[in-house]
Amino acid sequence: MLSNYRHSKSRFKSGYGGGISTSTYGNYNIGPFLRYYIPTKRVLPFFEIGSSIGKSYEKYRSRSPYEETEGKSSEFIISAGIGMAVPLGEKVNFDILLGYKKQATKLKENNDNNIRLVAHTIGLDLGFTILLGSN
Repeated sequence: MLSNYRHSKSRFKSGYGGGISTSTYGNYNIGPFLRYYIPTKRVLPFFEIGSSIGKSYEKYRSRSPYEETEGKSSEFIISAGIGMAVPLGEKVNFDILLGYKKQATKLKENNDNNIRLVAHTIGLDLGFTILLGSN
């Protein structure tokens, strides 16, 4: 099971009117993934597929001219990729993954036409895996 939480906040000076603007974004996703390791001696090549569901929020505020928008949405993600895990010990790996992700987002408010946004992404993920349990 994979869980992911992301939060970001940025402040910037707008070219229009010279005011300060603030943008806040966050999302939370949870879902299963399946990873198959190809056994080798030093690095572990693997294939991975997964899916997740989640929620996201976004808030934008500008002072000059004053404007404030806020929105919430639901997300559905499917993903697949190939990568390699470099063991850093018995229970910890450093992972590099080249993958594809399809993310469908549906706005919850002011969406009378039931509009769904779909993004297709190819990316490089870096991270750590901690293996739980006994061998």
